[in-house]
Amino acid sequence: MVRMALLLLAAVTAFYWKIVFTRQYDWGWGPDFATQVMPWLNTQARQWHQGIFPLWDPSLWTGQPLLGQAQPGAAYPLNWILFLLPLSEHGAIRTGYLQWYLVAIHWMAAGFAYWFCRDLGRSRTAATLAGLGFSFSGYLGTTNWPQMINGAVWAPLVLMFLFRSLRGEHSLANAALSGLALGLSWLSGHHQIPLFISFAAGGVWLAGCWQRWSRIRFAAVAVLIAGLTGAIQILPAREYGKSALRWVGESEALGWDQPVPYSVHEKLSVPANRIVAIVLPMRHHNVDPFVGVALFTLALTGVALCWRTSPVPPLTLLAVAAWFYSLGGHSLLEGGFYGLVPMAEKARTPGAALNLFTLGVAVLAAFGLDALRDQSGSAWLRRTALTLTVAGLVFALVTQFAAPAWADPRTGLAVLAMWATALAFHHRAPTPLLLVMLMELNANTGVLIAPRSDPGRMEWTARMRSNTDIAKFLRSQRELFRITTDSTKLETNWAAWHGFEAPGGYLASLTRNLEAWPAYADNGARVLNTRFRIAGEPSGNFQDLAFSGSSGLKVFEDRSAFPRVWVVHRTERLANFAHGIRDLVENRHQALRDTAFFPGDPPALTGCAQAGQATVREYQPNGIRVAVDMACPGLLIEGSAWSTGWEALVDGQHTPVIEANGLMRAVAVPAGVHQVELRYRPRSVFLGAALSALGVALALVLSRKMISCSLART
Repeated sequence: MVRMALLLLAAVTAFYWKIVFTRQYDWGWGPDFATQVMPWLNTQARQWHQGIFPLWDPSLWTGQPLLGQAQPGAAYPLNWILFLLPLSEHGAIRTGYLQWYLVAIHWMAAGFAYWFCRDLGRSRTAATLAGLGFSFSGYLGTTNWPQMINGAVWAPLVLMFLFRSLRGEHSLANAALSGLALGLSWLSGHHQIPLFISFAAGGVWLAGCWQRWSRIRFAAVAVLIAGLTGAIQILPAREYGKSALRWVGESEALGWDQPVPYSVHEKLSVPANRIVAIVLPMRHHNVDPFVGVALFTLALTGVALCWRTSPVPPLTLLAVAAWFYSLGGHSLLEGGFYGLVPMAEKARTPGAALNLFTLGVAVLAAFGLDALRDQSGSAWLRRTALTLTVAGLVFALVTQFAAPAWADPRTGLAVLAMWATALAFHHRAPTPLLLVMLMELNANTGVLIAPRSDPGRMEWTARMRSNTDIAKFLRSQRELFRITTDSTKLETNWAAWHGFEAPGGYLASLTRNLEAWPAYADNGARVLNTRFRIAGEPSGNFQDLAFSGSSGLKVFEDRSAFPRVWVVHRTERLANFAHGIRDLVENRHQALRDTAFFPGDPPALTGCAQAGQATVREYQPNGIRVAVDMACPGLLIEGSAWSTGWEALVDGQHTPVIEANGLMRAVAVPAGVHQVELRYRPRSVFLGAALSALGVALALVLSRKMISCSLART
């Protein structure tokens, strides 16, 4: 097993040699990856290196929960390894480590699919073909969002242990391990792929229980373990979702209780006419179904020649169902799920179901490859070889003389693949088929990997990494501050990439209390401790030149920016709060220096002629310690986003954290000198962590005998 794992690692490394062995290519490109995913990853890596488990992201929108947002992948163990690796001199994840991170993800995918096929009795060669086919083609082969593909790699293990349980092989233990694998998929970050895997597993369990009702107890164990294992991600995401807005592809943001409009599902479906893209490389569109001629032909062969083999019918049904689901608006299947199955509407990209389609094709191809050895002189194989030969000839003539718009330089390889596959079928040669598959899939890597010399695709990454001299200047500042940028000159999330805090940013979701707050208005930014602006020219409140960068961009300062913490001795109820707070911030923002505003009855304060003093003593992403000197009782205000999970200690005594000014954290402090600590300790995270640990432990306990026997045999 170890030898095979190393062989698969070598194969994956060789396949992605461009990003591993040269500095000329990258997979971390594109606007979403560069400006959203990488800032998340860099923020978490810096916190790990400070000895902090990342719970709170202070860099965007004055702070947002990391686990609650889910997509940062803060709960996923593979990410923890990446975060602990040495950082660059600029405090970011090193590019080289990021390339090996992709290799690790695809190695896991290949290894898990290989293991699944070996468990189904396939030969090493066939299992290798399936493992590499699953890893390099279709959804996994053309998607670069780590929060998506990290969840996708667990699908083979979910099904492997599930099939074992249904076969009666240590049914309880394997049901528990299937649930464990599904729970680990949920830890990856994004909910979409785990939802699809859950639907697939649920369908298989339903079919198995229909055949034998006694299996229901094993299905229940799998569901229980999956829910427990994923709890550290699921519970914070559920808590955050109820108080957040998210953007799903429409102009208006949605709340937790609002379904994703079906028009979004339609836009993110696989077009029905792209069925030919399964075997012919075409322009990338949302998601890519391409698996190539060799792999798909072997899958069809597996279906035709091994139909009576027990796992083939359900695997075929899985692949077909996943394909029709991916069609979204062009398929009744996905529409039925959208309307009837809870949570289905939240998986807004039906095309992502192609991950299960690819897995089904890859495993069926393993059956097809093994069947070649047992089919001497088979009429099916002769017909297949002849069909591929004729199809290759016709396709070559069409692309040569008709020059259809969808044809691109890779279509020539498709012709070669048809003829090479036909020849391999004629001679029943498994190794050439593996090589043909790798040739086809390697030609499709340009969808995922981009040359760093390509300014069109690397533009966003270059902009995020730029202006390191400005970053160095900002790091030299001692007091707490936030920055804003001219978005026409510099990416909005540049601050987060480099470890600075901003009053706004580019996110897929954020807490509702920021909806009414004018963070991008001049005075809104001023109140939120926004002291610097990076731009080409002065504007608004930012008139004083603080630093000139080598790129031509400059840092302008607003010396009247509010501090991060201050004290007020007056409170006031604000009528029509959403409109009132916006008007107050934009037109009378100085009133916030001595008064806190509330939508309901405010905390009672007597007022004080002498203003209190607040000084930050210690600051970390998950908390702040402040020394307060109060002549009379008042409120300590911190100009950062309030969220469920923040708690306060005043001289070691727990005190509630109040939401003031529609956004900020406030703590009631009595007269005198006090030490106040605000810290982020969400109960959903700690309860989720305990439940996840329980789920893993329970799965291991239930499967300990089976694991011991397996290790003994090894």
